[in-house]
Amino acid sequence: MKTRLLSLAALAALAVGTIAIPAAAGAPTTWYVDDDGTAGANSCAGPRSVPTSIQDAVDASGPGDTIMVCKGKYPEQVVIAGSAHRGLSVVGAGSWTARISPGSLEGAEDGDAIIRVASRDVRIQWLKVVARTTGTCEKAEFGILVDGVTGAVIQSNRVVAGVGGDTRIGPCGVVYGIAVTDGSNDTLVAHNLVQNFQGVGILAHTATDTTVSTNSVRWYHDINVCASVACVSAGRNASPASPASPNGIRFFASTGRIVNNAVSSPEDAFYAPYIVESGIATVASDGVLIKGNIVKRANRAIAVDGLDGGQIRGNTVSGTLIIPVTSRSGPASGSATGIEIVASTGTTVAANRASGFGSGIVASPSSTGNTIKNNNALGNYSDCVDQTGTSLPAGVPNPIDNTWTNNLGQNDYPTGLCTDPV
Repeated sequence: MKTRLLSLAALAALAVGTIAIPAAAGAPTTWYVDDDGTAGANSCAGPRSVPTSIQDAVDASGPGDTIMVCKGKYPEQVVIAGSAHRGLSVVGAGSWTARISPGSLEGAEDGDAIIRVASRDVRIQWLKVVARTTGTCEKAEFGILVDGVTGAVIQSNRVVAGVGGDTRIGPCGVVYGIAVTDGSNDTLVAHNLVQNFQGVGILAHTATDTTVSTNSVRWYHDINVCASVACVSAGRNASPASPASPNGIRFFASTGRIVNNAVSSPEDAFYAPYIVESGIATVASDGVLIKGNIVKRANRAIAVDGLDGGQIRGNTVSGTLIIPVTSRSGPASGSATGIEIVASTGTTVAANRASGFGSGIVASPSSTGNTIKNNNALGNYSDCVDQTGTSLPAGVPNPIDNTWTNNLGQNDYPTGLCTDPV
């Protein structure tokens, strides 16, 4: 009732030409927000008074309304909560021309989000969400947070830190770019750019039926910010809020699909701390589909732990190594891995391409009953590795409890997992 009373008051103001509010009371309406305080009835250009704050427009809106955010800077944290805002859309009037940032929050606490979605069926689109790591320190735990609701659409946004910044050093930036948490269901995260984060670019945590599709996740860092390994190592563990092992996309105890995304670390990352730990990772997330993704320069490109009945299909993953055939002489201990399955069963790994790693495709101990077929694992120190029996005493044959069929590779452990194409 409060929000509708606000709309009626605004309509009264419209009678004297002071504020731009749609005319149909009770029907879905379109609101304009502009940081200069003026807009037109159907565009950002015009003399009518409009809110300068996105949150003010959210508070005044009703179910199914649309808020168009005009080009400008909006130093605020936006919360969309409650049934009064079910089906609300918050959309940039231009592509990434509306910049939302938390401002200088010296007292920012865990749980802060620049945009928090806690209403059903909300759409967030075409916004630029910024937490700068250079200049003014801006910080929040989440760029965009979907918090325990159904039907959210997070589409075509940019969640970034300052250009040239390094979120691994100091308290600024965001820990999680986009997060879907606490039982959220039927969420679509698509066509977003997430760049510069401390922990995870896109996270699904105890969420169901989450689709992460066609996003670009870039863990960019300026090496000139911190030019020594010691400096970088100190920055990696400077804060408990900064996980030591960043992931591009991560599912934890969640279900859904990770399809057609691109995840990368910087091309000039010659220090290991600048390489994202896992490009795509799942933990205790049964039945997840990982398909058609491209992962470049990750310590573990695709790593699954406890993925039962999953599908890892048609992905292309590339590491940082250029490996002549004559240099291949067994698994490189502790080195980067293309695709790794741990403690999993009934998962299919098929039609993937892995190259430039210490180990191309690895079935680690406790992974049994998986099918690994039709993959191209050429171009690694070791191409196909099944470690199921490596903990057995010397002289005891290694059991291979996974099915390896038709995989291309030149070095396999034990022998017989790969097919040499030459």
